[in-house]
Amino acid sequence: MPGPISSSALSPDQLDALAAELTQAATRLRQKNNSNGTKKENLGTASIVANAGIAALRSLMTPKDRFLDLMLIPAAMGVLRVFLHWGALERIPRDCVTPISYAKLAEQLGAEVGLLRRLAWTLVAAGFLKQVGTDQVVNTPNSVVLIDNPTLKGVLDVVSHQVSAAMVFPKYFERYGRIEPTQQRGSPWTFSRGQPDKTIWEIMQEDPDEVEGFAKSMRVSSRFYPMPGPYDFSWIVDHPIEDKSRPLLVDVGGSDGEVLLSILRNTPSLPPERCVLQDLPHVLAMTRQEEEIKALKKVPIDFFKEEPVKGEFSGILTDVKPRLTLSPGALVYHIRRTLHDYADADALNILRLIAKAMAPDSRLLIVELIMTNPPTPFAAAVDLFMCITAGKERTIEMFERLTADAGLRITRVVPGKTSEMGVLECMKV
Repeated sequence: MPGPISSSALSPDQLDALAAELTQAATRLRQKNNSNGTKKENLGTASIVANAGIAALRSLMTPKDRFLDLMLIPAAMGVLRVFLHWGALERIPRDCVTPISYAKLAEQLGAEVGLLRRLAWTLVAAGFLKQVGTDQVVNTPNSVVLIDNPTLKGVLDVVSHQVSAAMVFPKYFERYGRIEPTQQRGSPWTFSRGQPDKTIWEIMQEDPDEVEGFAKSMRVSSRFYPMPGPYDFSWIVDHPIEDKSRPLLVDVGGSDGEVLLSILRNTPSLPPERCVLQDLPHVLAMTRQEEEIKALKKVPIDFFKEEPVKGEFSGILTDVKPRLTLSPGALVYHIRRTLHDYADADALNILRLIAKAMAPDSRLLIVELIMTNPPTPFAAAVDLFMCITAGKERTIEMFERLTADAGLRITRVVPGKTSEMGVLECMKV
């Protein structure tokens, strides 16, 4: 949301330097090789381009403009939520050319024209709408994309709640000290609701409408990241396994099965009856109804208790003497967008329990946002929002330490092609 540009902000030489930086970033992106995804330095290549462009834009603004620009963000978010709730954007022609008057739009919405104009001005200033003359408005590509995109609407709902909680940071750190929030009880989010002795979920259970709204927002906002991701699961089908009853893929905390369904449909030879969907019992009761999902084995879990799909020895009585046989754990354990909900101690506990269940040839796939250092604006914002709920986004170095402490080693890193999401493939040490 750029603010007014000061013509004297940069000299021609400085503009040339910024242009050169953008060119270099674009060249690096062209040279990026995603064939094996093993190089750590490849993770940040795409974000370098974004950061260079953002830096160029910000350099055109004065420090005062940058500060004032921040004031527009929460205001625009609030108005966008109102306009989406009212269906206001849908009533403006989508061609981004044909205008509608504020008076006519207000009449269609049953709103006072003065109020509507003031709200719309916020979106005009933020670049979501464009005013024509003094009393008409048109959509822009920035607003049209929101009309039929429930994912972005869900992201907006989630972020709006987090921004509200962030406003209490000064009081929160005054009470709890200047340290990272690590406990589900006493997080900035629960503190902002005046109930720091409860968890988010305990607070939400008091209002069924809030539970439903939050769950819907989280489901659709999770689609902001590509469902199947960049990882190729086809090797699982070709992997030599003598025990044909061995589970091939376990989705730990897989919710209603949407991600696992996407994996199955992108890997047609992977038999769903040898895949396992795990989550809390009440979540598994609401799984999707596609035939592939019905064929899955569904196993209730608690992240902080023993992983039920595990390798274990069992005794067999023969004519000669008792014999122990090993029933291996699953070939692949998959955990997506879960570790970021927890601080390091809890995330480590989750990983240790999975590692304990793994066989020597098992793989653990950790699917998370992998931050660069420093992070992109998007990643920095998401990390702060996770901090509000006592969670944490992580850099590759943070993941290396976490997995090592859990008795795992990262064997491969597959960076995302269209987002900062990546897949960390791990094995037992």
